[in-house]
Amino acid sequence: MSEGDGDGGVDPDVEHEVWRQLLFWAGLAALVAAVAVLVVHTRLLVVPAVASLALLAGLVLLVRPGPVGPVVLGVAAPLLVVADAPALVDDLAHPDTFATFFPAAVAVVAGIVGAVGLVGFLRRWPVRAAGLTGVLSAAVVLVALAVGLVATVGAGSDVPRQGDLAVTVADGAWVPDRLTALASGDVAVYVTNDDLRRHTFTIDELGVDLEVPAGVSRRVAFTARPGTYE
Repeated sequence: MSEGDGDGGVDPDVEHEVWRQLLFWAGLAALVAAVAVLVVHTRLLVVPAVASLALLAGLVLLVRPGPVGPVVLGVAAPLLVVADAPALVDDLAHPDTFATFFPAAVAVVAGIVGAVGLVGFLRRWPVRAAGLTGVLSAAVVLVALAVGLVATVGAGSDVPRQGDLAVTVADGAWVPDRLTALASGDVAVYVTNDDLRRHTFTIDELGVDLEVPAGVSRRVAFTARPGTYE
């Protein structure tokens, strides 16, 4: 018996069902991650929105016999990762913002599991391969959970100083949305991020580029010429 024929003594139908179950959990995890992205950004993003619909359809189709449900899930989960790769990579690089880091980690793991699960389902790989895939993916998710929590809790706010200009970002809107310097000199800005996602305070003309994790405040000082900056 070849490896693709399954484990000795295990009913091939049971093996098929195990891979279907793995694809169910991968699809559900990818769906939750995609919805979380939409909630955190509080606006419609094309890739997560389309992926959510495809994954939901796959989960519904999975209750029916046949390969349609597994194939839809096994394709949709990896496609979410491929189509949204730049955003996912950026979020994974910033574990100090848990609300975007952890869904990104879950989406990537679910995409990989979905691809492996689809191949395992179609080629009827043995049950032990499905079990190993499930255990490894769960371990990676738990590690990501721990890393995200530790980094987010440890991302404390800077201490404001007298004379700092206060800027707040909430729901993606900056208040105030522009700063005016009446004379040349040193300027310090205290930026508070009230959103669940990370923001960047940028003034291109002055070379200011400050990353502000979710829920914290950061302080930046720079030299400004007279003028108004957005």
